[in-house]
Amino acid sequence: MPSVCVLPGLIWPSAEAAEALRGIALPGFATLLGHASLQQSPAISLESWLAEQFGLSSKPPFAALRLAGENNFLGDTPPALDASENWLCADPVALQFSRQHLLLSDPATLDIQNDEALSIISALNETFADVGHFYAASMTRWYLRTSADIDVHFHALAQVIGRSVAHFQPEGRKQAFWAQVGNELQVFCHNHPVNTAREAAGKPPLNAIWLWGAGRLPV
Repeated sequence: MPSVCVLPGLIWPSAEAAEALRGIALPGFATLLGHASLQQSPAISLESWLAEQFGLSSKPPFAALRLAGENNFLGDTPPALDASENWLCADPVALQFSRQHLLLSDPATLDIQNDEALSIISALNETFADVGHFYAASMTRWYLRTSADIDVHFHALAQVIGRSVAHFQPEGRKQAFWAQVGNELQVFCHNHPVNTAREAAGKPPLNAIWLWGAGRLPV
């Protein structure tokens, strides 16, 4: 059986970076491609491709699947996973303007501290109790357990990093509700004292929550 090498993000989303990398010599990669066969298929996210390899649906519940692999939590520990609960990834992100576009930065670059995560999670659960309950498994992997209707498609975080968020809004019957929740989360994070202190210290902002991976744990 042939081996498969997955290279997520090989086509860099930034136009400026793409121009800078044009014509760069990659002899090792060229050799690897020389031993490969070409098979074309529609563009999909890394998460969707991975789910297909395990026979999951076209819209896997990434939040519940990711949560199933978590062992430690900051603050509250979520209840035992079952197939009756709706979960979303609710990852902290930075949104910054660049040439009139609002771009999403990689959460791994934010250097979020333990106390910052706990402070925001606690405040989220006070302010958005009607939407659900938030949990943090790490400084960058947060979750939302909700009883709200999630008849909507969210775009995976990895698809949006470095790109304009205007092209990756929720789509579906409940898109208006979840778009409003996303906007309110952005306003909340922007005004939170943690974000204010980070910006005053010259750190990257923590000014939004990116919702994605909605669904229930598969039976």
